Amino acid sequence: MKKHLLASTAAAAALTAPSYAGNYVTGFGGVNLLDNQNVHINAPLLTTGFGPYTDTNTNTSSSVVTSSWLYTYGGTKSLFMDFNGEYDFDNGFVIGAAMGCDIDAIPGLSVEGELAYRKNDFDLQGDLKIGYHVRKYVTKHNLLSSTTKYTSYQIAFSVNNFPTTIYFGSNTYYVSDLLPDGSGDVTSFSIMANVWYEFGTSGPIKPYVGGGVGWAKVEVDMGGASGDDSGLAWQLGLGVSYDLSDKTSLRLEYRRFQVNGLDITDGGVNLGFEDYEADNVIVGVKMKF
Repeated sequence: MKKHLLASTAAAAALTAPSYAGNYVTGFGGVNLLDNQNVHINAPLLTTGFGPYTDTNTNTSSSVVTSSWLYTYGGTKSLFMDFNGEYDFDNGFVIGAAMGCDIDAIPGLSVEGELAYRKNDFDLQGDLKIGYHVRKYVTKHNLLSSTTKYTSYQIAFSVNNFPTTIYFGSNTYYVSDLLPDGSGDVTSFSIMANVWYEFGTSGPIKPYVGGGVGWAKVEVDMGGASGDDSGLAWQLGLGVSYDLSDKTSLRLEYRRFQVNGLDITDGGVNLGFEDYEADNVIVGVKMKF
């Protein structure tokens, strides 16, 4: 009788015990295929001022004895570049790690926190022009009033038709030294909160789907110019896992990762990179503990 009572008590305790959520870690790496995107960059390369200098003009008429006006002249002259084209990305890589737990109350569901790093090299492909922008002013004033008039114009040439050496102000410059590199790289670092659902099967192969949201920092570096910005990131994915044991499984996965609405600048010049949109093909290992 005593044995039956102990057995009944143990069974009741097992039924009422809280379900256990198993912890796990995942490491992964793969290919990062970043979408090409159009770009327009208009940036000053050099700026010099000219003036001011003054001149006095005396205006006389039969009704006015004498009227003296002071004229002040000045302005700026800028050498600028204007590029229209696209970021042409090479295939890059993604590496990352995650830690999470399987929710036994909902079989197949897991939640995790993830860190990931992505990098792609690129070449700028398109039409590069170099030119001058001149902005002048003339101020006419006396003791009682003052008026200013502005005029501006610019002229641009294909880089192949522009001199390789220019004289700007009192200095000499090589144009190739002023231009940013036509190649560089884009990197991203992301912190994500993910939810995955694995479909239960009787065999070792299990399909799964999921996604996540988080934060990402994106940086563009093209040698002579660089900048970064951060924003909301999201991703969706699907894959299959293969159980090597009760605690270890291999994973093959596709993901779509995006960060939109970026404003990446260098010294006030917009580098034209607005949307980070990438496809990932990933392999990884998941280990429960």
